[in-house]
Amino acid sequence: MEENISAPETQKSKLDSSRLFQQIFLCCSITGTLLLGFALGITLHFSISTFQTQLDDMLKTTALSLADSAMVREAYHQGYCTDEMIHYFDTLVDTADNMDVLTLSDCNLIRLYHVNHALIGEEFVGGDQGDALAGKSYFSDAIGTLGLQHRFLTPVRGTDGSILGFITVSATMTCINSLKKNIFSTYFWIALVLFLALGIISGIISLMVRRMLLGFTPQGLANTYLTQSEMLDSLDEGVVFVDPKGKVQLVNQAAENILGQKRSKLEGAPLDAILRTREETTLLILHDWSHFIALQPEEIDSERGVIMEELRTRDNASWRSTMKMLQALGKGTKYEHRNLIGYLDGLKGFQHKELEDFYNTWYRPDYQAVVIVGDIDVDAVENKLKTLMSDIPAPAADAAQKEVITVPDNEEPIVSIYTDPEMQGSRVQVFVKRPAVPEQYNNLVYGEMLDVVQAYMTTMENARLQEISMQPDAPFLGAGMNSGSIGVIPTLEATTFVAMTQDGKLTQGFEALYTEMEKVRRHGFTQGEFERAQNDLMRRAERSYTNRNDRRNAEFVQTYLDNFQQNRPMPDAKTEWQLDSMLIKALNVEAVNAFAQQAIYPNNQVIVITAPEKEGVENPTTEEILAIRDKVAAAEIEAYEDNTVKEPLIPEGTTLEGSPVKKTAQNAEYGTTEWTLANGVKVIVKPTAYKADEVRMSALAKGGLSILSDEEFYMGEMMPAFNSMSGVGKFSATDLKKQLSGKSASVQPSVENYASAMNGVCSPKDLETMFQLLYLNFTQPRFDENDYNTLMKMLRAQLENVKSNPDYLMEDKFIDVAYGNNPRRQMVSTEIIDKFSFEALPAIYKKLYPDANSFVFKFVGNVDLETLKPLVEKYIGSIPTSKKPMTFADDKCDPVKGEVTEDFTASMQQPKVSVRYMFSGEMPYTLKNKAALSFLTQALNSRYLVSIREEKGGTYGVQVSGSTEYIPSETYNMTISFDTNEEMADELREIVMKEIEEIAANGPKSEDIEKNREFMLKSWKNSLEQNASWMNYLNSKYGSGLDYLADYEEVLKTLTDADVQAMAKKVLSDGNLVKVIMRPAKEEAK
Repeated sequence: MEENISAPETQKSKLDSSRLFQQIFLCCSITGTLLLGFALGITLHFSISTFQTQLDDMLKTTALSLADSAMVREAYHQGYCTDEMIHYFDTLVDTADNMDVLTLSDCNLIRLYHVNHALIGEEFVGGDQGDALAGKSYFSDAIGTLGLQHRFLTPVRGTDGSILGFITVSATMTCINSLKKNIFSTYFWIALVLFLALGIISGIISLMVRRMLLGFTPQGLANTYLTQSEMLDSLDEGVVFVDPKGKVQLVNQAAENILGQKRSKLEGAPLDAILRTREETTLLILHDWSHFIALQPEEIDSERGVIMEELRTRDNASWRSTMKMLQALGKGTKYEHRNLIGYLDGLKGFQHKELEDFYNTWYRPDYQAVVIVGDIDVDAVENKLKTLMSDIPAPAADAAQKEVITVPDNEEPIVSIYTDPEMQGSRVQVFVKRPAVPEQYNNLVYGEMLDVVQAYMTTMENARLQEISMQPDAPFLGAGMNSGSIGVIPTLEATTFVAMTQDGKLTQGFEALYTEMEKVRRHGFTQGEFERAQNDLMRRAERSYTNRNDRRNAEFVQTYLDNFQQNRPMPDAKTEWQLDSMLIKALNVEAVNAFAQQAIYPNNQVIVITAPEKEGVENPTTEEILAIRDKVAAAEIEAYEDNTVKEPLIPEGTTLEGSPVKKTAQNAEYGTTEWTLANGVKVIVKPTAYKADEVRMSALAKGGLSILSDEEFYMGEMMPAFNSMSGVGKFSATDLKKQLSGKSASVQPSVENYASAMNGVCSPKDLETMFQLLYLNFTQPRFDENDYNTLMKMLRAQLENVKSNPDYLMEDKFIDVAYGNNPRRQMVSTEIIDKFSFEALPAIYKKLYPDANSFVFKFVGNVDLETLKPLVEKYIGSIPTSKKPMTFADDKCDPVKGEVTEDFTASMQQPKVSVRYMFSGEMPYTLKNKAALSFLTQALNSRYLVSIREEKGGTYGVQVSGSTEYIPSETYNMTISFDTNEEMADELREIVMKEIEEIAANGPKSEDIEKNREFMLKSWKNSLEQNASWMNYLNSKYGSGLDYLADYEEVLKTLTDADVQAMAKKVLSDGNLVKVIMRPAKEEAK
């Protein structure tokens, strides 16, 4: 509610008072209208673009940083997230504004992590993961467990370059779209109010002048002012007057009530600061979203091109196969005939009124809830909410009700077989449907008991399936099992088994999978399996309770949402711990086996098969699948034998020589203690209290793949994946997992181009177990040829189909062009892995992890120095050392110089053009330069959002990212990528360059810089309460030498527009630009 008042010029004395009154009125009204319209338009545009840019930046930055972290790779290598990882991810979700969902999913689409812990182990929902599994990072909108989401997907690669899975970081589309459109709606209504106020005020001004000319006294003028105030106070709409500097000069009573502050506090304050308080803005958005979205026709139409490009980008083999799966599960209902997001024809042709009618029918109070969690005055916020929402009408008694769609039973199995030329692997899924548990049971002990029973069953069965997949000549590459909700179909639950197989071996994989299903149904689980699962579940519950004071807002929000949506309970931490621990201990293996018999039965089965469509590969028919099922059902199946015997990781009687601490130093600024052992090994310890049940470990050394020969390079890159599959010491990966049941400790080697690392995490109570694993990884790595052959089989299965995926072809071409066909910078291929040698692995491992004194060991977390010190001396002190520590080599892998363009075509099912640019060059490795590059990428993201997405409607989004390196030399690169259609590709490419040139010539928009500064400062402050962040800052201090604690905040605060402009100039003037454009083959282009 804003008005800029400009006084009219002095009128000629010959004009009579009536003429003067009219001209003054018109002058004020027209001038005010123009200024007001311009100001509102600029503010609206900035608000929407800034919101989307910051959201996309947050989603993308979070996903990319996670995908590159050793902890995430560790989760994929071991096939599950430890309790420490789960808590870290929970914290991450809560510390990022507007991030609703984080998922880690493997190549079988099984979630290793979900913010809703009940969904861990279930299948990923959305169907937009195909490009991520093909190696691409991108934004997508898809329906997940929390509804339609805007998310950033990125692959997680093993150090060999193979795809381990993918990460999604999401915000719900309902919330995003509501925020965007309600920002517009808010400004629309504000404009109406202001225009009304403008007319009133113009009349008052002209009346005052006319009265002055008629000889009004000062008292008369005062009376006129009082009349004006009375008129304004009589309005129901809030009116605020501001001066040219944006400071409030006058408010009426309604504005006081709406803004929740006294007039004395409002007058003189900046209007922007008043309106943009997060609490007030959020409540206003919720209010408008609930009932007052404008749905302007021109705004709806402007989004059509964007959404059609989104649909074009999303339409890949994975998405198409997911639609087939949902249609099979929903057979006999609307789900059988519908696509989750619609079709291009529908997007092109829907009428505005259809959208308006849908909104008016379903967006109403009885289907809505408001959840607010944070450092707030509960009573005050509740009162504001009640006042603000009071004008939303209740639905009519005969208002439409949501349709409850019940999926019918099926006596005979439903079989769905879908093949696609772009499919990246063969997969079989078996669903055993059942009706969802009635909501009234969810809030009872019965509902919690069902969750615990299903957790037992999935934990034990997934351990079995992992064990099978690790056997020589395993019938499938990987498999998983889950029990619970389907997600998209709320009335349906299912027990789900899934297996990935080699192409052409789906029949063997299905027979093995169905045999395992029957084995569980007939024989159940053993007491030993149950006890290991019980240890793991108890440890998870205990960890959750121990960290109860570290829970973030998002965890509370999810609890309340689950209560609203599913009638889930909302206990306090102590009650939840008492109930869960009681149920975990009270249940026995017989109860779990009884549930398994009910959850796995012959009726209501849906069998879904997806496979590549290519020559030389025969996929099974429906008749063959049913015949295999009948064969297994009629066969004798032996029960599972559990021969596990608990043993110490390091045999009793083993002598460890150790090495004492020789020197101790303190760093008061970082709060660290530095120990130097007698053998020269350096250890840094940072005790914290951020998480009561977490200690993190990092051992980092310069060297990595750079010290290997070209022949060894890709075997070295694959090494951590092999280590994860082979176990350590005398224990295979499967046996090690059994030995560690009930413990929370893990260590995983990792390697990068110029660094080798060992990373670990544990509970303080399992600290010695982590040290034992660390010692074994250095001294007794395990090499088993059967495990090696299993990994090779998995890699080949992944790589056999990648060249049918256009996104892989784009990535492959880009790396080749950007690095001049360098043999050490290639996408892993079957040709590369065919040259691998099992016999070479031990020597390569020894090169990558040669000795203790090449590494700096760091510990961050809830650790006591007196407890830690003897463990350091015993275990790290016993790792061999050498006279000459490892260091990196310059292996000459810089990007190409000059400008290089590669324009090529590829065959694809859904035609699109993919564009990627990379700028590179030399640059001093400083915090200021790193920040300037980051600010530049965010400024470009903001500009492209407007110029390419909103104004041209040519793409769903442009992604800009930058990175800096200090090894082997100090360099930077900045990449820009997007997908679009053939007609607009070259025009958008020109805009990409023009926006960089505009910043280089005239500087960035100050508002873009300030918004990014605010976001980065907040992220920085939040990071200082996270163990993982402290580990990163210590790695920087003892690696590159950058001192984040001393310098980073000041760099963020003092970085100027000129610094960002200078960075843009440098990027252009360095002249190193790689352009790669992939277009559809001519017969496919549309």
